[in-house]
Amino acid sequence: MPKISAQTPEPQAWSDVTEVVVRAKVAGPAMWKLTRGQSSVWVLGTLAETPESLTWDTTRVKRLLKGARYVIVPGASRGGDIAGKRWLKGSELPSGTYLYDLVPPAAYARFEKVVAHTSGLRASDYAYKIPMRAGMELFSDVLAENHIRRYDIVRQVTALAANAGVASRIAYTVNADTLSDQWLKLDAEANRACFNTFLDGIDYNLTVLPGMAQAWAQGDVKTALSQYRESALLTCNLSTPEWGQQYDALFIGGMTTAIEEALKTPGKSLAVVPFSDLLRKDGVLDRLRAAGVVVTSPAQ
Repeated sequence: MPKISAQTPEPQAWSDVTEVVVRAKVAGPAMWKLTRGQSSVWVLGTLAETPESLTWDTTRVKRLLKGARYVIVPGASRGGDIAGKRWLKGSELPSGTYLYDLVPPAAYARFEKVVAHTSGLRASDYAYKIPMRAGMELFSDVLAENHIRRYDIVRQVTALAANAGVASRIAYTVNADTLSDQWLKLDAEANRACFNTFLDGIDYNLTVLPGMAQAWAQGDVKTALSQYRESALLTCNLSTPEWGQQYDALFIGGMTTAIEEALKTPGKSLAVVPFSDLLRKDGVLDRLRAAGVVVTSPAQ
């Protein structure tokens, strides 16, 4: 089986930071307006993970939904049972090998501390899994225990659209089987790197996320982006070269194409795009600008 060595994630490079201001004029999260001729798409940049307790003013989104053609949302994942079983079996450690044998003592001590401070979790639940899977499952378990949800803003906007009688269109479909097979190709170094990435993600979500999410909800893009980091899941996934290609083609390319299609017909539409996809260099906004779309960033 080919091995994929760990790659140190490059610092996130945002392409639009200099064009946003501290606070938008209107209530609620900031939005970008994309225009081509008589067509416009309003984009709500979102967070991958948010506390369930987060509230935000939906007035502007509800107003924009009136008369909107549709709402574009990120893609859904589709996977099969065979690949799922292959992943579960392949990510179990051989008999006599344990998680603490495969990660440095300092990293395992961090892991034990997280488990000890999270009710209902036991270190033994992760002891027989490869580091990447152990870290990923711990990350998901801690988020659930602390009432932090993934892509909840997307679900909320989809519900608002449904209530307004506006259809939602999925920008792309992700092949989850490809990703799980890529995970099985991670070598020991890459597994350790992902394990640490998930521990870092847990620390971030428990300490920085609440304040950053509040800044997002209030339209304070500058503060939100200064504290924002992409999800640990995305960082780990991007350490696999083949998945990086899919991310570029689907998450970035698929959303860009969906917005360009919406801009071919007069009228307005909405799009919900995670910051990681929207604002990174050569991300959705950069590609739309290159295609001649007029981008109006949140204005003071």
